[in-house]
Amino acid sequence: MKRMVALALGSLLALSAFSFAPASAAPDVVRRGSCSDGARWRLELKDDGSRIEVDFEVHRSPAGDAWGVRLRHDGDVFFQGTRTADSGDFSVDRRVRDGSGTDRFVARATDHSTNEVCRGTANI
Repeated sequence: MKRMVALALGSLLALSAFSFAPASAAPDVVRRGSCSDGARWRLELKDDGSRIEVDFEVHRSPAGDAWGVRLRHDGDVFFQGTRTADSGDFSVDRRVRDGSGTDRFVARATDHSTNEVCRGTANI
């Protein structure tokens, strides 16, 4: 009888540990797509609890081309600049404060020489 009670208490304690485990951060969000003239884009969002890491990449662009890049978070621009496609690729990595609720991101890049446009969106 004592063994059954001990086993029941042990099972109850094990189950209660799972019910109080902290929730994990939201999973990463990755979106991919095509640009207007053959290049490809990738937008990745990683939530670390208080900040969101944003990684925007463009692949298979003509090497050496300069691109104008703009990143928006909930409508506000948080990065605007130029990147050069070294070996046909470039990326922009930034962190922003995590707002309450769903955060919406829009990434846009325009090739200055060909006017090719890459545009991606993602929510986290």
